[in-house]
Amino acid sequence: MNPNITTEELTAAVDELAQIKARISDLTQREGIYKAFLIASERPAIEGTLHRVTVIQQERTSTDWQAIAEKLGASRQLIAAHTTTGAPFFTVRVSAKKAAQ
Repeated sequence: MNPNITTEELTAAVDELAQIKARISDLTQREGIYKAFLIASERPAIEGTLHRVTVIQQERTSTDWQAIAEKLGASRQLIAAHTTTGAPFFTVRVSAKKAAQ
């Protein structure tokens, strides 16, 4: 624990982060509505007054190389030897406090 950070500063940071995430959530929802509307137009490009949108349909393909290796008889040890793990990172989750009873 960092003794230079006060409880009040942490409390304020938690509440501010929650408000920011709520705004982002609202904006993400609005973004989805506008994207769906533009996609439904079935136009590849749409001109606005200041901006232009292009709508592109794409596919994403992924290959399960571990399953292929296992199917071809590679041992789990061989697969593990050729598997890498990225650097550790932090995740910060925000949730509403439960009401006091």
